[in-house]
Amino acid sequence: MATGPESIPVFNDQDLSRAAKNDIISYPYQLDKQQNPGGTDLGNLGPVSEGMFVWIFGLGLMIGAASWLGSKAA
Repeated sequence: MATGPESIPVFNDQDLSRAAKNDIISYPYQLDKQQNPGGTDLGNLGPVSEGMFVWIFGLGLMIGAASWLGSKAA
C-alpha cells in the first residue's frame, strides 16, 4: 500500500492515515483467526463438500425410506 507494486495504487499519508492503513492490512489476518460462526464446518472444505454431504446422505435417506415403504406395501 505504500509503494503500489503493479496494479495496486499508492496510498500516501494524505489519502489514508497510518492507522487506517494498519487496519486494512490487519483485516485478512483477523479473518484467519475467527471461529466458524455457521454450524458444522466439515473440515472447512467449503460449500462443495457440504453440498455433497447433503446430497449423499439425503439421497441415501430417501432411497432407504422408499425401499422400506415399498417392502411394507408388497
